[in-house]
Amino acid sequence: CARKIKKEKVSVDVDEELKKKKLELSDEIKSRLQEIGWADSLVEIEKAYHKNPRLVSTWLDHTKNIPQKEIRKSRAALFRHGIRTGNFPPKPLAPKKYHDFAEDEDSFELDDLKDQIAQNLPIHVDPKLGKTWETVLSQLEGKMPRSSFNTWLRETYPLSLKEDILQVQALNAEARDWLDSRVKSTVENILVGVLNSRVGVQFIAEQE
Repeated sequence: CARKIKKEKVSVDVDEELKKKKLELSDEIKSRLQEIGWADSLVEIEKAYHKNPRLVSTWLDHTKNIPQKEIRKSRAALFRHGIRTGNFPPKPLAPKKYHDFAEDEDSFELDDLKDQIAQNLPIHVDPKLGKTWETVLSQLEGKMPRSSFNTWLRETYPLSLKEDILQVQALNAEARDWLDSRVKSTVENILVGVLNSRVGVQFIAEQE
């Protein structure tokens, strides 16, 4: 009977030793704990690591790399809180892809070209100015007979906006004179609403 009790005691001791070895942290984990300033008992960490080693390892990485300004108390305290929650730390936001300035510039130029093509504008026309003029034309189209609009206005396009004067290309001298006498003041009133400022309009004939 005594021999049986002794055998059982040896078996229990062996099990405890195996269990202890299984819970014991590797030198790598201990080193990483030192990096975050861990100075407390390792018992809680050993149990957590035995239960979920990936959770402990992930929190060690997160705690080590998080910016200091985002830490309330200490890295060790943050790590302890993390493993006690049983949840993995939030994933960091993916960094924005860097675009070379030349690539951006090419992209802007391509977008501008698409806008010009969509508006049927000459390539040298500023797309933003072209959109402004398109707004003016769309409002004028509803204020006058379609035949007059098609004859005198449809082929016009903006040239420049300098010193509060919008220069607009007319089809010819006859068209310029007609636009000056019939729609110039209306166009200037429309531009006040579009640009939120008073802008004069100068129609220019094709040959000028």
